[in-house]
Amino acid sequence: MSGIPDHIIDQVQDRVDIVEVIGSYIPLKKAGRNYKANCPFHHEKTPSFMISQDKQIFHCFGCGVGGNVFNFLMKYERLEFPEAVRALAQKVGVVVPLRAGESRQESSLFNKLYEANELATGFFQKALKEDKNGRDAYDYLIKRGLSAETIKIFRLGFAVSAWEGLLNFARQKGTAADILEKAGLAIQREGSGYYDRFRSRIMFPILDMKSRILGFGGRVVLKNDEGPKYMNSPETVIYNKRRNLYGLNFSWNHIREADCVIIVEGYLDFIVPFQFGVKNMVASLGTSLTEDQIKLLSRYTRNAVIIFDPDKAGELATLRSLDLLVEEDFRVGVVRLPEGGDPDNFIRKHGPEELKKRISEAKSLFDYKMSVLVSRYDSAAIEGKTKIVEEMLPTISRVPNAVLKSEYVKKLAGMLFISEEAVREELKKIRKEPSALRSEKQNNEIKMNVPDKRCRQSEKILAGLLIDDNKCIRVVKENLILDDFRDPFIRDIVSVLFKNNDEAVCITPGKLITYLRDAQAQRFIPELVDCIEAVIDKERTLADCILKIKQDSLKDKLNRLQVEIALAQNRADEERITKLITECNVLLRSVKLYEGKTAETQDKTVEAQGS
Repeated sequence: MSGIPDHIIDQVQDRVDIVEVIGSYIPLKKAGRNYKANCPFHHEKTPSFMISQDKQIFHCFGCGVGGNVFNFLMKYERLEFPEAVRALAQKVGVVVPLRAGESRQESSLFNKLYEANELATGFFQKALKEDKNGRDAYDYLIKRGLSAETIKIFRLGFAVSAWEGLLNFARQKGTAADILEKAGLAIQREGSGYYDRFRSRIMFPILDMKSRILGFGGRVVLKNDEGPKYMNSPETVIYNKRRNLYGLNFSWNHIREADCVIIVEGYLDFIVPFQFGVKNMVASLGTSLTEDQIKLLSRYTRNAVIIFDPDKAGELATLRSLDLLVEEDFRVGVVRLPEGGDPDNFIRKHGPEELKKRISEAKSLFDYKMSVLVSRYDSAAIEGKTKIVEEMLPTISRVPNAVLKSEYVKKLAGMLFISEEAVREELKKIRKEPSALRSEKQNNEIKMNVPDKRCRQSEKILAGLLIDDNKCIRVVKENLILDDFRDPFIRDIVSVLFKNNDEAVCITPGKLITYLRDAQAQRFIPELVDCIEAVIDKERTLADCILKIKQDSLKDKLNRLQVEIALAQNRADEERITKLITECNVLLRSVKLYEGKTAETQDKTVEAQGS
């Protein structure tokens, strides 16, 4: 799963304390043997987020999230499992080998590209202060309202006008030209040699969530400067603009706190409002929003406000791209600033409070899109009504909530004075885009993998007892096999416990979560731990569960045999029928045997209660 050896993961888990790790992110309060807090993953007033130091797990009774120390770090810091292990390993001094499938050459290349970008950033920052044209660029940024502190925080710089300015600097520092080319900082000449990609531009470093520099955006200082206004780094092995958002490393916590993200287009449209206190923002890196970017944002909020440049060409095309937000169950608002305005100019002219006011009054995507369409088409004419419906229905079709979708259909019909039934008929004709089909498929897969709520209580209690006391594993292993368990997640959990059973080693709930490969099974662990809290006689309960599970398993096998016998009879396969009936009789005797044991156990329970 991670490419990191299990013994290394165990070392990390043994050296960290989940209470200390979570306590470094959110305030905790002691609650008996456990700790509690307001859940950091959903808004609540009464704490329902519990951390067990004994079991090294956490669980929120409000939103259902749970897991071990790795799961917490993955969700809070938005890390993959290997990254979470490495982050904690670094804290506790455990050395982790290279990533799975990653050669030393690949690992070295990634590091070299990050180092090259860091080197370039230092060069650009210095040039902003010391180069003659760089000082002009610095004065320009100050005139645009940026403070010296903001320029420093965002590590803004200047690419000098020389064709090999960065290249010569990098050579002096021991960085080869081909590394700069792989980082997107240099371009290879047709003959031989290289030249700087960025020249005479203000440089905006683009950082990931770990504050590593992935690439750059370069902006000309004056409108009459040569070349396009903005020039961005090309795709590299460490930079993909479709999967990143400018400024998210600075704003993610503000987005989570506000439960809303404001999406703008340009670098300065992000930086200037951020400086003036509007911090729950991101910039889209010059592209229409992508599925990857939206999924990235969905980790922090499901509310988005988009601020449009009113002069932007292809406004309807951009609006269509926002349908992806609707499809991902975002509530979308749209703000249109006055002609010629953008967040950067607007906030310097009207102040941050006025921008916040405009954001709070954002129109819903439905209302905004309708206002744009009505301004473009004659809503009184049949042709105009038809065009408006054609443009609106793709957005409405993507709304996941059936009630909300129905209300939008009713609203559209009412605004255009047309039949609601006619709109619904047209809606049926809308074909879902591939992304929608993928989402539907993913949803079906999730539904198929959710633990069955009808899962037998006996299996849940038995699994909880095994997790609570590993000594029970030997007893269960002697009486049950994996095929006796109906629920696939319980079967996976028991399989891991059987496989890792060693009475000298304790498999804590926290470690069990790490050993499990299935994310749904991992989330099942806190529920299993909770379900045995009220159990008093654990030994008797374990015996009862074993009997019940074995009895049910035998009945399942008996039912399957009876079906096979019926099929064999239809085929008149006498030899097969004889064999199956023999097996059936053996199973019947076993079922009666276990039924007798169950009755005997119940009689003893009644006697014990009577005495």
